[in-house]
Amino acid sequence: MSFTERYSQLVIYSLGSLCLLVGIYYTSITHRNESTQLVQALMLAFLGFFSLFILLRKTNYRLLLFVFLLGLIGRLVFFPESPKLSDDYLRYLWDGKLVESGVDPFAYSPDSILQMKETWAKPLQEYDKLLHTKDFPQGMNSYRYYSVYPPVAQSLFYVSVALVRSIEGSVLVMRMVDLCFEVGTFFLLVSLLKRWGQNPLRVMLYWLNPLVMSEFIGNLHLEGIALFFILLTLLLIEKRHFVFSGIPMAMAIATKLNPLFLLGVGFRHINFKQLALFGGISMLLFALLFYPFTDISSLQNLYESLKLYKYWLEFNAGLYYLLLDMQKTFPDINIVGMYNYLLPLTLLIGFWLVNRYGEKYKLVERFVLIYLFYLLISRVVHPWYLIPLIGLAPLVKWKFASIWSFLVIFVYFSFDGGVYHEVKGYMLVEYVILYAILVVELFVLPQLKRN
Repeated sequence: MSFTERYSQLVIYSLGSLCLLVGIYYTSITHRNESTQLVQALMLAFLGFFSLFILLRKTNYRLLLFVFLLGLIGRLVFFPESPKLSDDYLRYLWDGKLVESGVDPFAYSPDSILQMKETWAKPLQEYDKLLHTKDFPQGMNSYRYYSVYPPVAQSLFYVSVALVRSIEGSVLVMRMVDLCFEVGTFFLLVSLLKRWGQNPLRVMLYWLNPLVMSEFIGNLHLEGIALFFILLTLLLIEKRHFVFSGIPMAMAIATKLNPLFLLGVGFRHINFKQLALFGGISMLLFALLFYPFTDISSLQNLYESLKLYKYWLEFNAGLYYLLLDMQKTFPDINIVGMYNYLLPLTLLIGFWLVNRYGEKYKLVERFVLIYLFYLLISRVVHPWYLIPLIGLAPLVKWKFASIWSFLVIFVYFSFDGGVYHEVKGYMLVEYVILYAILVVELFVLPQLKRN
């Protein structure tokens, strides 16, 4: 390669990196109420992301260190800033304070504790710094609800408040822990890519994705931790350590409950005994992790809060919003009610379809398909819900997860000016493009290859 070509490549790489990092920086300092500036910052970051992927995807894996350092810098940009796109971290700190005080976080909602100040006088003394700020408890978006965060998440919350006695310090602790998981995810992806004979630079699809940096490190959502355990499960299964692979799967479920449905995906080349060991270890460890919170009333409270997400709340829901419009057209038919009632059955049908017609797919591809199906039928699809799907993207041939991660940023317009109002036009465009890509990647291209 001539000097001119090397110089041109260096300039292009520098411009792509600059777009990514500048976009990430402005994302880190922009509140979700400033939706226009936020979306513009993310668009700039995605311009850098897609440019770098197109330029580097077929280059030598020796550029892996450059990719790692670039993604690491992008994540460190968020460390001086408080979370700007979500206030979920306030609930994390509240739950952590409860656990530190020996109070079951599933037993009481924040507002119920504040209504019993005399009963909870001693624990409340621990909250003085929190209770005398505008953030607690009214600043939490869920202060009337019971906690929905499983034991591994509660452990992280506890550590973050036990080590540091300030909101800023606790946020920093959580970010440091999340960054450790992120680095682990990077190396797990590289290891799996090498084992499957793919270019390790495909890790860029996750590591340089601006949505991942913003929602996991920037806003502390827990899907990134669950992803680490899912990837560790895949690696251990690949090495045929079926007993040990049940441990990280249990940890994934105990971080975010959603990975539970991955157990419904059929495992090829695993006999019944191995599958029983894997599933048995996963469920046993999950039960042990939940053991400190096994009071019947606490479990009932957890179930009631989960129902809010499954049957009452709604956000950026593709199929559900379509049915909602149909309900207006046919008011005499309770379409939405039937949908809510049949949602578990619909998910079971999804399991059956993936297992029945997905024999040609590898295990990781079936993970992707069932997770995709789950998101498509959900009533709530926040941008950070895509993190596990984005994390599995480097391991499969499909590009829809990366494209969806860009399309979903336009839902931030729903918070413009501090007044929540979903802009259905953007969501319509999001899902029309997404479904078109899914049809092409899952059906049209395979058919063309067969012909």
